[in-house]
Amino acid sequence: MGKSGRDCNSQREYKLRAKALYRQPEKKQPFRSEESLFLIKDKGIEGDVHGDGGKRQILIFTDVQKKWMEAQDIKGFCFSKLKENILLEGSAVLESGDVLKAGEAELIVTQEKKECYPEMCKFSKKNEKCMLAGAHLFASVRKGGKISRETICTLKKEQ
Repeated sequence: MGKSGRDCNSQREYKLRAKALYRQPEKKQPFRSEESLFLIKDKGIEGDVHGDGGKRQILIFTDVQKKWMEAQDIKGFCFSKLKENILLEGSAVLESGDVLKAGEAELIVTQEKKECYPEMCKFSKKNEKCMLAGAHLFASVRKGGKISRETICTLKKEQ
């Protein structure tokens, strides 16, 4: 175990558990909890409405971010709009260029950051600091394959 209880091989590599997996089969339909997902290179999640490529193929939260959102008295504008595809157990911060090896698949965290909408957000209007604003939450599929719930993922810091 590394510092602060994280299982690390070095300062640049972290082990995180895939705590939950979700996909949205159709627009305006709820996300479905899944035991496993099949990721398609350069596309996203098979059978997901957003699996059409681009820099926002997969949305990843850590349980630290999720718990922070749930603990807020004031709900931010995007709290109900953002739904993760992969929920990771651990406190590593995702940064652009990081590589996440998850089961057979490999993801790369993109440069796309979570945008903030201060004019529409009660949270922002109260001058509260939002953990999601400017965070790197998006990834693209670099290598396709299956990821299952409870998979131990390796996050490599490439920078």
